[in-house]
Amino acid sequence: MCIIVVASNNSGTGKTTAVLSLAAALAMIASDLPTVLIDLDPRGDATRRMGFAPETDLLGALIDGRRLSADHMGSFNVLDAARQTNEHFAIVPVSSDIAAVETRFAARSGGTSLLIYRLHALGRDCHLVIDTAPGNTTFLGRAAIVAADVVIVPVRPLPGADRDAIAVVNQLRGMAGT
Repeated sequence: MCIIVVASNNSGTGKTTAVLSLAAALAMIASDLPTVLIDLDPRGDATRRMGFAPETDLLGALIDGRRLSADHMGSFNVLDAARQTNEHFAIVPVSSDIAAVETRFAARSGGTSLLIYRLHALGRDCHLVIDTAPGNTTFLGRAAIVAADVVIVPVRPLPGADRDAIAVVNQLRGMAGT
């Protein structure tokens, strides 16, 4: 299992291109386990670029650990919810009601710890690549960053990009409590 999060403070950094390329490359070189991309970016760019539309409560059901239907028996697996792409990896499309998923977890006592636990549970049988919202300000995005084994921070090749990268690193340190 490996959880990789791609996070950026700004839009226009190539985050979606990076996350899609990373998922495809990981699927090819780490074929011991399936690779699943989870789209947590409310804009849903990765979902749309792979030819899918946002889906109602799919992400919420996945994170909550609920079965998607009566047909899903036994333990819940991320692959049950993922949609297969032509790039050798699967994607869990962004939820059209991602704000409701955010609210549901943020309102829970211990919601962050629960979400981190769920992400680790989802990643038991696969490699996870997670696309977060710009600014890393969403509850789901922050929890994904804390749960990650690796965080990749793309920046724009412009003057001041070093300050953006330092700001993200400081934000990540704050999330990790270091």
